[in-house]
Amino acid sequence: MKEFTDYYKYGALFGNNKQQKYIRSLCYQLGWVKPHDTWGKVPDNERLGKFVFLDCKHKIPLSKQTPEQLQVTIYQLEQVLVK
Repeated sequence: MKEFTDYYKYGALFGNNKQQKYIRSLCYQLGWVKPHDTWGKVPDNERLGKFVFLDCKHKIPLSKQTPEQLQVTIYQLEQVLVK
């Protein structure tokens, strides 16, 4: 079985609404960041996408999730942070 490696698409956040800002915040809190030349540290979309693809209830790219689906994803990220 070929391993899926294009996790970036699942973790890319294009919007700037409150839910997506909060997901970015959770990435910083979890340490899921990578260095960037201009902005210092940015959320690691590949790490986040891998989580969405493998562990989330809704295995849909974040940019295509409805607000209700995003809320479930946020809850799951919060549970990872707690543990």
